[in-house]
Amino acid sequence: MRKTTLKGAAVAFTAVALSLALGAGNAAYADPPFTPDADDIVGVGSDTSQFVLNALATSYNGQSPAPTSRLASWDATGTPNPLQPQAGAPSIARPNGSTAGINALTAAANSPTSNPEDDYIDFARSSSPPENYPSPPVPLKFYPFALDSLAIAVARSNADGSPNTNAPATLVFTVARLAAIYQCTATANQWSDFVPGASTATIRPLLPQPGSGTRSYFLSQIGLTEAQIVTKSESPGSFCVNDDPQEHDPAPINSNANAIAPFSVGRYNTDVPVVNGQKIIALRTSTGNFNPSRRLYNVVKVSRIATVGAFFSPTGFVCSAAADAIITANGFTPLPKGTSAGNCGV
Repeated sequence: MRKTTLKGAAVAFTAVALSLALGAGNAAYADPPFTPDADDIVGVGSDTSQFVLNALATSYNGQSPAPTSRLASWDATGTPNPLQPQAGAPSIARPNGSTAGINALTAAANSPTSNPEDDYIDFARSSSPPENYPSPPVPLKFYPFALDSLAIAVARSNADGSPNTNAPATLVFTVARLAAIYQCTATANQWSDFVPGASTATIRPLLPQPGSGTRSYFLSQIGLTEAQIVTKSESPGSFCVNDDPQEHDPAPINSNANAIAPFSVGRYNTDVPVVNGQKIIALRTSTGNFNPSRRLYNVVKVSRIATVGAFFSPTGFVCSAAADAIITANGFTPLPKGTSAGNCGV
């Protein structure tokens, strides 16, 4: 039986531990550098928040004395795949995205006995809000911890051989225009449909992979359902929306002058490469462009609130001053403190 104490979850965190997380770029953050055991807090899920959770883990686990329950957050992609979440657990396909993470958290196979403390996945990272999961198989608690926003990304020429976008600089990506583009409307498939005299090339809308929280949040914000879009996977011979790309991967945008995609502003700020002094893609964030704010969450089973939930609660590490600095360094905005709904851990 796993231990139910979470030693050190609400203690003061040292400057030394904080410097461990802030002293390296995101390239240093990856899967847990140790094999998690039954006492550790193991998470999977969203690509959007994987790096900030890795940085939080580095800081939390680096305390002296070391906490009894370490934080272990597995990336959405990488090797090995399948992965073994913790020692003694069965191998699972690496959960890629918010929905995949929540599915892994709530899967029946995740409870080999009737004792909920024997679960081998303790939390799921989610960039999509609880209303996007109306009927989970077990009751869940969503703990918000940071604020992000989405914007439309386009190609940018950096004098490195990559194309510049054909999207006119004067084109404002409104919700209505994005809805028309992602529904493959006949009057919204060329740049010249929006700006007379612009390129007649076909717009190539990209969506993150199925199961992505960014995908579901983006579609909900432009008023569309999955049934209203036609993707390459659904109609290989004739399609509008390409949902092959991994979310927040700049490569397919950088390589296509006609590509557009929803992109996390936090991830853009910290993880998109710079070439010749500029990011390799550009975000359209000027007035009038699609740019909604969203909360990022860590999701826990209601049955685990007293143990795992303590780590993400308003008095837990993820809502501490040390965590705020790490969240900011990773391109996101820490949430306010207090008991109001939507504040950190509430």
